Amino acid sequence: KRLIEPGEPKAGWMLVIAIVGLVVNGVAALRVSKGHSFNERAVMLHLLEDVLGWAAVLIVSVVMVFVHLPILDPILSIAISCWVLFNVVRTLIGTFKVFLQGVPTDIDLPALEQAIAEVPEVLSTHDVHLWSIDGELHVLTIHVVFNPESCVSPTEVLALKERVRAIAKEAGVQHATIEMDAPDTPCGMEHCCD
Repeated sequence: KRLIEPGEPKAGWMLVIAIVGLVVNGVAALRVSKGHSFNERAVMLHLLEDVLGWAAVLIVSVVMVFVHLPILDPILSIAISCWVLFNVVRTLIGTFKVFLQGVPTDIDLPALEQAIAEVPEVLSTHDVHLWSIDGELHVLTIHVVFNPESCVSPTEVLALKERVRAIAKEAGVQHATIEMDAPDTPCGMEHCCD
């Protein structure tokens, strides 16, 4: 209905409110722009949407001060709504990936598993799970079957565990829980390579 019979917007007030909104949201977006977590990125994206929306309102209000085009107001409202909806869907996809514990897109899990398997003392790996807590903090759990001929003492097993942890950290994993299995344990026998 607003497209067919647009109301008479008050361009002067739109201009003033747009300037205030642009400044306030611009300062807020600048303050959170240095964040790296999923939540900080979502907040920054929301604030940037507001900044773009207020910029569009500013441009339309300036045009309407000089030209009588009341149809611009509802067109602008629809355009901003579509832009916000698009970004909501994009943010929701990322949020669901975190909630459903999907593998983070910035870590190549097969390459990580391959790098760990290439360590000479490692016979095999199993029960590998990689997910993200918040889009930034990545967590790995893994069972490593070690060669008892290469890792004779508990100190050598711990050293191997730290090597695996270093490989995971280099791949972008901030927290790794590593279970070391000897091939003669039930878990190790089930998953050991011949």
